[in-house]
Amino acid sequence: MSIFDTYGLSPSFRAEHRLLDHGSDLASSGVEIADAIDLLAPRPCGLPLIRLGGAMDGGYLIPDDLNDIDACFSPGTNNFKRFEDELYQRWGIRSFMCDFSSDIEHFVTPLIEGAQFFEKKWLDVYGGEDALDLNTWVAANAAPGRDLILQMDIEGAEYRNLIHATAETLIRFRIIVLEIHDLQNLRRHDYLYGVFRAALDKLNKTHVSVHAHANNACGEVQFFPGLAAPMAVEVTFLRRDRVKSYEQVITIPNRLDQLNVHREAPIGLAGPWSRYADATGSRLAALEQSVNWLAARVRSLNEYNHFLTRNFSPRSENLALKAAVSQSSLSPYSTADGARGGANGKRTGGFGFHTDTEDGPWWLADLGRSHRLEACLVFNRMDGASVRARTLQVWTSLDNATWKLAYAHDGRPIFGGIYEHDGMPPLLVDLRGTSARYEKLQLAENTALHLDEIEIYGHEDA
Repeated sequence: MSIFDTYGLSPSFRAEHRLLDHGSDLASSGVEIADAIDLLAPRPCGLPLIRLGGAMDGGYLIPDDLNDIDACFSPGTNNFKRFEDELYQRWGIRSFMCDFSSDIEHFVTPLIEGAQFFEKKWLDVYGGEDALDLNTWVAANAAPGRDLILQMDIEGAEYRNLIHATAETLIRFRIIVLEIHDLQNLRRHDYLYGVFRAALDKLNKTHVSVHAHANNACGEVQFFPGLAAPMAVEVTFLRRDRVKSYEQVITIPNRLDQLNVHREAPIGLAGPWSRYADATGSRLAALEQSVNWLAARVRSLNEYNHFLTRNFSPRSENLALKAAVSQSSLSPYSTADGARGGANGKRTGGFGFHTDTEDGPWWLADLGRSHRLEACLVFNRMDGASVRARTLQVWTSLDNATWKLAYAHDGRPIFGGIYEHDGMPPLLVDLRGTSARYEKLQLAENTALHLDEIEIYGHEDA
């Protein structure tokens, strides 16, 4: 299979867009690869960068230049739209989303009526009832003359869609966020010139890279000493007329960058990637990111291992097994025993209970009387949608009226369950020194709460 077949560039498409076959037997030189990376290397733009979409995978850095933008177009949403949620909540920006592999009922947060629109279709250039064309999609939904945002993660199809987009469509996007795939193929002439540069040269006529972040879930490739690339990179482009200054000092990584997955070490962007950044500041920022990653892994694993080996009070037991348990709502996915499935002594890796999608869904254990608590151990579901636990809070109460916040998970890596999630074990909440009759687990957003098993360790107050 040729490189053009791999990226869906049919002979007719190549002829229409005058794409030449440079030969798969030709290897790219270091200079050619470095020149290609230069199209992605972040430049100063005179605007601060802000993070939208949360601290995990699905969050992106974009310039703080969002006033008067009409809409965001997001092909490749999967089931996550935190980026689009924040656009509407903070700036009133509508979003149009598509992904044939997604379903509305599986979204982590529900669609915002009148502001978010989803079509179960691919973004593609060849038409068909299951596909949208970027040019016609934008023309049908965007207000005339208004600026837009494009946020696209479509697993290699970004190339043919960028090549196919008209200049009139691309210029409408003030900000473009792309996940660019398969950079290991830059060593091949046919990919470098027939695919990568065909798309990126076109985009760079009107836009300039202002941020790049290596996706550490995909690995990296070393081309030559001092010349490397991640296999996938998230790049933010700003339309050139919106650039305020090229004199700004930037570092790579940015202090707001977060890892896509926590089981893998950060991937640095050095050499040509940092050509327009402060060299010393970038080296220090990369070192700090690596140290923080290692410290977080050691801390989480040590806490969990300590829990497994610590000496509890002789009377300590898993109180959840005997507690009266309830949940805020039932869903079509709820098990027959409802909330009891979250404290039945069975760790399966699936979900033991499942609420409906709502604001602040909760699961509650009534221990019957006041107990001296020691710890809460929470096993996430591992068969999908573990990320829904990202805003988990643990509350305790003596009377079911006045509550004390014992733990909030905001901004931390998603925790695991019967096996690790991105290197993270189950969630351990230290409750030593707490007396309570009630314990409640709740999410701080509009979504569904579903967990595998909840274990509450302690004993009756003396």
